[in-house]
Amino acid sequence: MHIPLDREQDVPLYLQIEEALRRAILTGVFVDGDKLPSTRTLATELAVSRLTVDNAYAELAAKGFLHQRRGSGAYVAHPQAQTRPARPTSDAPFPLE
Repeated sequence: MHIPLDREQDVPLYLQIEEALRRAILTGVFVDGDKLPSTRTLATELAVSRLTVDNAYAELAAKGFLHQRRGSGAYVAHPQAQTRPARPTSDAPFPLE
């Protein structure tokens, strides 16, 4: 995964990573349920500390863009997918018995 980082910017690296991933989610590069790279893998690819990626993922989770499963990883949780109303399964407002 290529995320351009500007180490000369005043914006912290974790926020640059968070912004790039958020944009990728919003534009459909990642969709609801996609697994993101592990923090260790992404940190190695970007040549940053694992804590930097942890902080970026924490920001995304706080904003509703991903959820983390202990021992399994981080998964995209597109906010629009979560807020869409469910389609009714019948015309009746309540189940008829």
